[in-house]
Amino acid sequence: MQGMEHKGLTRLLMYGFSRTGQGHVARLGRLAAELVCSGRFQVAIASDQPVPHWVPRTVARHLVPHHDPRTAAQHHARLAASAGIIADLQPLAILVDHFPFSSRDLSAEIHGLLKVAQDVQPCATLFSVFRGFVGTNSGPVAPFRQFNRALRGRIAAALGGCVRAVLVTQPLARAEEVFCLCPDLAPFAEHTHFIGYPSSPTYPDAPAFQDGLAVAQVGGGGARVEQELRFIAGLMTRLVACGRIRSGWLFVGPHTPHALCEEIRRLLGRGPVRIRRWSHALQSLVPSADLYISLGGFNSTLEAFNPRSVRIVVPRITELGAQSEQLLNARYHQARGWLDLILIPRQITMETAVRLVANHPNGPAVRSAPPQDAMHLTDVLARYGVGLSSLGAESCRS
Repeated sequence: MQGMEHKGLTRLLMYGFSRTGQGHVARLGRLAAELVCSGRFQVAIASDQPVPHWVPRTVARHLVPHHDPRTAAQHHARLAASAGIIADLQPLAILVDHFPFSSRDLSAEIHGLLKVAQDVQPCATLFSVFRGFVGTNSGPVAPFRQFNRALRGRIAAALGGCVRAVLVTQPLARAEEVFCLCPDLAPFAEHTHFIGYPSSPTYPDAPAFQDGLAVAQVGGGGARVEQELRFIAGLMTRLVACGRIRSGWLFVGPHTPHALCEEIRRLLGRGPVRIRRWSHALQSLVPSADLYISLGGFNSTLEAFNPRSVRIVVPRITELGAQSEQLLNARYHQARGWLDLILIPRQITMETAVRLVANHPNGPAVRSAPPQDAMHLTDVLARYGVGLSSLGAESCRS
């Protein structure tokens, strides 16, 4: 079991899976790197997606079958594989990535995993890790009240079961602000902790900053981002034509349909803008980009913060219309100077979008980074006796 050979450290297992992309394993990878660097933990990650290459090699990797709610056999195979991993590693703490608005079948899967963990390793302390919101403290608007009710339901179910505490990756708001804006969460304040989202990793192979390089990330969502993907591809080709950029990479998620990728490839032609499937290795280009474009999702907003790049969001407008999560995130960041332009395909012509980007000055030499007000993960775990000392943790569970 690669990465779990060190003695005298607290053993910890992280578990996560998703039907839409790799964001969950990126979050777990950052948290795992943070724990390993503390010098107190042995960490393993079990996921249906490959662990990022920048995660320390001392973190063990375990692949489990991909989540498909239509296949009951895969469900049982996943739980059986997870039970084997837990039995083999005997972790003293287990962190389960628990997407707050997952579908009913995915939530049932997560609770099934928690039950397996409790049965196989009853002495382990179980935690649920929830993805927070970038713009939660932008105001108690109606959509966030809806989101918060869903989050409350998931947290109540987790804490009502075998989970000891809930960890929410919410870096841009102090806990008291979140509970003020989300009164539904107040009854669970004692065991709900807001942890910082670790900053973008350092890529040893990242090239230097390049004037004229554009990088766009269109991650999860599959066919649901067709309009935005076509818009971004068209925008990048026109920015090359007008001389604003010299080259570009358009990264798409693992679940983007092949036919759509081929359509975008034909649109881009043989020019200097290329489309590729998203990968952790290719993401090393992000810190060197002069122009960065994303949909404004949680991971892409926080991971790709570059003080020198011009940052553009083409938000995916969902059934919530003008109050979609991506748009709220974008407006929150733009109001604080962390984002330059918001381009909504349904509300702007391509000619206007090209003019706005082409005429926008290069990114400022110094741009203040978003604050990190939340608690350190190791400090939260220590509250529950996890990671204080391996010997003490072993003895209190023997």
